[in-house]
Amino acid sequence: MPRQFTVNYSLRNPETGRVRQFTVGQKVTPAVEKLLGKKLDLYTAVIRKTRSNKAWTAAELYVIFESYLKQADPHNNSDNRKAIVDDYNEVFAGVHEESQVELIVRRLVGADSYYQARGMGELSELQREIANQLAPGRFY
Repeated sequence: MPRQFTVNYSLRNPETGRVRQFTVGQKVTPAVEKLLGKKLDLYTAVIRKTRSNKAWTAAELYVIFESYLKQADPHNNSDNRKAIVDDYNEVFAGVHEESQVELIVRRLVGADSYYQARGMGELSELQREIANQLAPGRFY
């Protein structure tokens, strides 16, 4: 998979004194990959293709919300995101990125009246409808 730099990084050749600069967002070529070797993971990340333009289906949201109601532990301030993502991927692997599933979970935490603090974002109309079907009165 292609990689890109996540930090600005300079590499000095001890024999020639020449400095090679790498900037955030710069793609890693095979030559640079060979040059950095084991250090590659310290300064770069895999470029992920996003599927953010794909709409959520009601079935996907039901899986996430049902898992959330089983896995989340508001009394210990834990939303157990990893388990929820795993449950989602068992049914809908590869449809949405894990980070997108986690965003839905964070929105649920923000709308969940059992948590002390408000989270990020509001639930969409479809998300609110499903949440209120599964747990009436719990979500804002």
